[in-house]
Amino acid sequence: MKNILLAAAVAFASVAFAEGDTPAETPAYPVSVVVDDATTAYNLAVVADADDVKGAKAYIDAYADNVQKDKDFKAHEAKALETIRTENRFFGTWWAVFPPLLAIFLALLTKEVYSSLFVGIVSGGLLYSGFAFEGTMMHVVKDGFIDSIADAYNIGILLFLVLLGSLVAMMNKTGASAAFGRWAQTHIKSRIGAQVATVILGMLIFVDDYFNCLTVGSVMRPVTDAKRVSRAKLAYLIDATAAPICIIAPISSWAAAVAGFAKGAGAESGFSLFISAIPYNFYAILTIVAMFALAFMKFDFGPMKRHEAATSAGEPDLGAIEDATEALAKNDRGRVIDLLVPVFVLIASCMVGMIYSGGYFGGDNAGDRKSVV
Repeated sequence: MKNILLAAAVAFASVAFAEGDTPAETPAYPVSVVVDDATTAYNLAVVADADDVKGAKAYIDAYADNVQKDKDFKAHEAKALETIRTENRFFGTWWAVFPPLLAIFLALLTKEVYSSLFVGIVSGGLLYSGFAFEGTMMHVVKDGFIDSIADAYNIGILLFLVLLGSLVAMMNKTGASAAFGRWAQTHIKSRIGAQVATVILGMLIFVDDYFNCLTVGSVMRPVTDAKRVSRAKLAYLIDATAAPICIIAPISSWAAAVAGFAKGAGAESGFSLFISAIPYNFYAILTIVAMFALAFMKFDFGPMKRHEAATSAGEPDLGAIEDATEALAKNDRGRVIDLLVPVFVLIASCMVGMIYSGGYFGGDNAGDRKSVV
């Protein structure tokens, strides 16, 4: 009897050992998607990529292409999300809106924008990695900061802002802004006129919101100071005009960015979608109307009302120390033409550059010409 039991035990152990040596088969849910004559193979039953076959997360990341080219996208998307959520239950859920809401809440609570944004970024990294420390660090530091800084598009934006700031500083140093201010003072007779001129100039410079803020602020500050418009009111008028006019201007950096995002979200033509959405951009349109209304109705509220009252009474306003510093380096030799020429050249260069990058003149970007014409 003992021999029989011993033999049975040995046989069972041998079978178990043999089964343990047999590698487990990888589950399969094959999907092939053809994009631009190139076929991409996916296995939606696994999360990560393996050899030449991409996993479920790669399928979701390629949403813009797959939503247009995969005829069974809805079913395949559901399967990919189901697979990913076996490892990370937060993926593709309402938790995706938690990081921006947290950043906005903290910014309103602490008045610290940068630290609030950083906390929001870290919270997004935690959700993306399923609260894994290594995954969070890789996603935030490498995929977020390092890859963003190394991206040629982002470097171009930083370079553009540096050059733009240098141009504005040069216009101030040469006295061009002050010269325009002196010229405008002879033509703008009232506080209302100074505010309306600020809004109109902001609407004319629609190429980029950063360029808008820097240029309009530098040009109109001497005018509004002379008419006793507070710096707070000037900043509000500039900021509230810059972004709305750029988001409804077909030739602007915002148009290119939004068209790219729309294309990435699955739209056939991002630029056509942007043009079609302009009449429905009620925020931008109503905000610009509100700027004229605030100027003509002389309506101020909140802290801005206190700044306006103080400035009208002749009390020191925001930037008093800056004004004292600039007075020491004042340049009275500037001319209005010294401001107009750089601004017009910059606007024309930006417009030509955007048309060129869209492929209108042919070359490497000729395939994108239809999105510009």
